[in-house]
Amino acid sequence: MVRSIYSQSMSPTMFNTITSNLGTVYPSRPNVFPEVISITQQLDTMGIRELINRLIALKLEKQPAKNIEDFNQKVRTISIKLDNCNKTSDLSALVARCYIDTTLDTFKIEVLQVFNACNRNPRIKKWEKILNDHVALYRSLKRMNS
Repeated sequence: MVRSIYSQSMSPTMFNTITSNLGTVYPSRPNVFPEVISITQQLDTMGIRELINRLIALKLEKQPAKNIEDFNQKVRTISIKLDNCNKTSDLSALVARCYIDTTLDTFKIEVLQVFNACNRNPRIKKWEKILNDHVALYRSLKRMNS
């Protein structure tokens, strides 16, 4: 009876994982709920780590034709997901870090200053403002260098 209640309220994969972790095919009700929470938190943590790794891997210099608009959209997409999790306290520093690798020295100096400030105090500047400021500065400097 317990098996049918749980098997109807969760996926077969989740049910099999729980019964395997608890070591019984018919787990008692008080043991199931904490196990569900534990598994869900593990998945969330792994997902957040994956998003952070994807954000860290983004580099402006690797962007084809150094297209700042496309690059900015990639950074924004990942950042929105991380921001919605509310578990990344240094998101501003992570976003600023994406723009450090560039051949425009003036841009690099400005980006490093923002990165260092955010690294010391992540609340100093919101990640969206960093994206907007970096795009505006990059466009301005690119026009001057052309």
